[in-house]
Amino acid sequence: MRAALEASGKRPEDIDHIEANGSGAALTDLLELKAINEVYRADSARPCGLGSIKPNIGHPLCAEGIAGFLKTVLMLHHREQVPFLSGQEPLDHFDLAASPFRFVRSAEPWTGERPTAALNCFADGGTNAHVIVEGWREPAGGRATRAAVALPELHRRPVTRPTPEPVPEGATLHQRLVLTAEHPAVAGHRVHGRLLLPALAYVDLVHQLFRAHGGTPERLELRDLTVLRPLVVEDGGHTDVDLRAEPLDGGRWRVRATAPTPRTARTPPSRRSRSSPSPSTAASTSPGAPAPPDAGRGVRPARQPGPDARRRAARRG
Repeated sequence: MRAALEASGKRPEDIDHIEANGSGAALTDLLELKAINEVYRADSARPCGLGSIKPNIGHPLCAEGIAGFLKTVLMLHHREQVPFLSGQEPLDHFDLAASPFRFVRSAEPWTGERPTAALNCFADGGTNAHVIVEGWREPAGGRATRAAVALPELHRRPVTRPTPEPVPEGATLHQRLVLTAEHPAVAGHRVHGRLLLPALAYVDLVHQLFRAHGGTPERLELRDLTVLRPLVVEDGGHTDVDLRAEPLDGGRWRVRATAPTPRTARTPPSRRSRSSPSPSTAASTSPGAPAPPDAGRGVRPARQPGPDARRRAARRG
């Protein structure tokens, strides 16, 4: 936010309205509000409007940035601020009434010579941006003439793609992908300096998996998406992703996208203790099950008693 404000040449108090991301979660909304307050009103008490596009049209998912941008531009064009339809409950850890910020609750004119707004975008697709937009009026005495842009020269070429074999009923679908830093689903999506695969990109991977096996992904409906750990692509390296779709009952599928974990180095045979079990023995023991008394201890079995020992034991009995 500070970088965008500095690049715009504006002062923090020049901003009249902030179009927030507004995720709807208590923690992320609190962090966003505190960041906005720190950047735009740390040294000023000038009133500033707050809003978000989501309560008006629903959650735009990956398109929330462009949706908020269009709303902001239209408000500046018509010089009118539209009402914010949420935020009725007081915030637990941010006193909005004591701050310079306020929610616009009804349509009201946007006055001022050059109304200016700031826009936050933290979209689900992983695109993070902050934009400063200033209103503009047509200069008196004429209107700029516009002409159609010449169409680009197109060089069409036919592209054919092989028709994949249809998926056998009950078969498991499998595909391996290689993600690099240049992959379009990964490039530019950095979190704390690391390249990660965005959560919604998994949907595209599932689409490719079914399309590659002759399926009809357009008829699929995503019911649950759980990311246990992010898929990381190191700079200059690559990550092998294993996609596997298993059929369930009722026409349902369970799709898993996993990346192999690095193998740990095995201990050389010369360094193993003679009393340690072999790796295959350790792997075959189920968790929580007791091991055999002599398993892996190198204990020689006891000698069987001879005939004399058995007769002596019988007389003592």
